[in-house]
Amino acid sequence: MAYDTSLADRITDLLTALHLRFTTKAMMGGLCFEPKAKASKKRSSSVK
Repeated sequence: MAYDTSLADRITDLLTALHLRFTTKAMMGGLCFEPKAKASKKRSSSVK
């Protein structure tokens, strides 16, 4: 079964309206929404 393109468009519009960065990938007959977030790095004071 293919994914519902109307629903995919609604989800895309919602994520865009919320100013979320994401990519979409076709996977196993469906569509995957992946966040584009940079991992924050915490530096320990003991590491030099």
